[in-house]
Amino acid sequence: MADRWADLAVAAWSLSWNFGPGLEGAFFDAYEITPNNEKITFYRLLWQLS
Repeated sequence: MADRWADLAVAAWSLSWNFGPGLEGAFFDAYEITPNNEKITFYRLLWQLS
């Protein structure tokens, strides 16, 4: 089973790239989840390295 943070971390990140900063909070609110900063950092680093 996949970790949903692999997708959520990069999806929220792309909001900043495409629409500017400040939308990540609304993104996580829409999913009704609290951001897991450890996993977000890990998956974004993994994305950059791939």
